[in-house]
Amino acid sequence: MQDITTLRKLFTLFFLGFLLVAGGYVGAWLFLMHKIDGVLLGRALIERRLAQEEDFPSVRELQLRVGSQAGDLNEQFVVPGNEVEFIEGVESLARTSGVAIEIKAVNPESEEIEGSSFDREVITLDVLAIGSWRGLFHFLSLLENARPYMRIDRFQFEYGSLPGDSEAEGWRGLFVISAIMYEDATSL
Repeated sequence: MQDITTLRKLFTLFFLGFLLVAGGYVGAWLFLMHKIDGVLLGRALIERRLAQEEDFPSVRELQLRVGSQAGDLNEQFVVPGNEVEFIEGVESLARTSGVAIEIKAVNPESEEIEGSSFDREVITLDVLAIGSWRGLFHFLSLLENARPYMRIDRFQFEYGSLPGDSEAEGWRGLFVISAIMYEDATSL
């Protein structure tokens, strides 16, 4: 009888030891699986971030690469609030080319960017220019090469009677020009 009691005690001890070891293995396995999931998730995030940086360099890296050229980038756009300066620049180009201009309309507006869900702000000017053929053509070429970058949406040259004087004839040009309005590129 004593052998059975000792055998029961040994069996119970062996069984409890087995449960402790098995529980330890299961606990260690669960702990490692949790850590592996975290490592795999972190690795996936890092790989995705690296892929994004390869495809789309971050704005900060772009700013570092552009560096002092950001001021040159600003010259390509009309900064909101500087619309008057933009109009004065167009008037200065007209004086340089020897034509008289009259700005018929100024329209700040939004236009959709093709293939994107974003809009961009654009300022559009309707301009009537009066002068010689050479002066109008020179004005057109100055607009094409000016900063900020201006898009010439429409232009038309005509020879005929000039506005305000029914007997005088000469050349006049009708221009619709626009420029993109954008915040200061140095603040990116």
